[in-house]
Amino acid sequence: MVHALEIVHDLLKPGGVLVDIHPNGDPPPIEVNVGGDVMLAGYLDETDDFEEYFKADEALAEVTARGLFLLEREGLFTFMTHASTITELVDFLKAEWTDSVVHKETIERAKKLMGELGGGKEVVLRESVRIARFRKRSK
Repeated sequence: MVHALEIVHDLLKPGGVLVDIHPNGDPPPIEVNVGGDVMLAGYLDETDDFEEYFKADEALAEVTARGLFLLEREGLFTFMTHASTITELVDFLKAEWTDSVVHKETIERAKKLMGELGGGKEVVLRESVRIARFRKRSK
């Protein structure tokens, strides 16, 4: 990842901006929402324990420490994926997030919550995402 950031540095014009966006590495909760009431069903897991996000943070810290980029601003935002059922969410994750794991207990709890509650239900995956703006510095 450091090598890729070095290439980005070389491609940017003087004073150019790099915007980094990636999940913060905390397991995202899977929730059942009903008319404003939110109930936790469980958490999404990954086969590699979210390792790539920590490696991205380390690579950004390294190139910043080396003076290639200056961190100007950073923050967190929530990215939510909505589904009508837990099955719909799991199918989406299998197609789009191939190293994701939704444990059987989470699926069963979500199904139970969905079955016990009235209409207007949805399942939501709530990811905490880091966003940061870096300014290119001269080597």
